[in-house]
Amino acid sequence: MIDYSDVLSLQYLTGQVFTGSCSGMRYRIWSEADQDDVKEKTAENAHLEAAVWPEPLAYSVFGPEKTERRSFEFSEDGRRAAIDWLNEMHSKF
Repeated sequence: MIDYSDVLSLQYLTGQVFTGSCSGMRYRIWSEADQDDVKEKTAENAHLEAAVWPEPLAYSVFGPEKTERRSFEFSEDGRRAAIDWLNEMHSKF
């Protein structure tokens, strides 16, 4: 199970990718938003994306088009919802 404290803060996720794995499932959470997008909340990319796929392959090798993906609001509630979704998806692996 992925704990809320396992995934770094929204400040880190701004323009960055966080990756991890959990018992056969690999995942990544990211936002393409930059600091101005987040402050102004005007850009379409001011949201979080999460993706999951089976181990052992890397995201780029497995193929982004083959991953399960979902978008979330760029907020602490959205970060928590993304982690909840990752845990829900983990039950499928």
